[in-house]
Amino acid sequence: RGAAQLTSEVVHQYNLRVDGPGGTPIRALVTFPRQPGHAMHPEGTRWPIVVALHGLAEAQAGPDRGYLGWNVDYRLPAAFEALLRGRLSTRDFEGLVRPARLDRLNAELGSTPFRGVAVITPYVPPLLTPDRENERKQYIDWLATGLLDAVREAYPGLARTAAGTGVDGVSMGGRMALEA
Repeated sequence: RGAAQLTSEVVHQYNLRVDGPGGTPIRALVTFPRQPGHAMHPEGTRWPIVVALHGLAEAQAGPDRGYLGWNVDYRLPAAFEALLRGRLSTRDFEGLVRPARLDRLNAELGSTPFRGVAVITPYVPPLLTPDRENERKQYIDWLATGLLDAVREAYPGLARTAAGTGVDGVSMGGRMALEA
């Protein structure tokens, strides 16, 4: 199921095609930090999972482009790099952070280093209109079952429990995440 990854020195990025609701294939990207010695996950543990849902603009870009929104448009690999470096800068926030906030974030990062997480970014169809409520419910159910089952099968080093799994999103994806 996994395909060639996009290029990054910091993270693995694997494309998957997963049977979606009703059997229609949906593309997803699985991203997690690279480990020393080419290990797929930290020894003796699994990566926690965050299913990250993109916004309407990415949905309108279509299924072959939209699922890449977090990595391309939102620059997820750069965020991983900044967090794994252990010290954030104003440049990491493109200047949109106050010095006091940056100091607090760096203090937190210093006391609790970022260890990594697996981020799963499936294509999210535009399903928020009332006439698509049943499709939206099927999609949300699929996130917690078909998607996670397929990703966990392909990547055994990912969390297996609800406690190790979360969902988040922006814009349209934020609403879908709240419903999930």
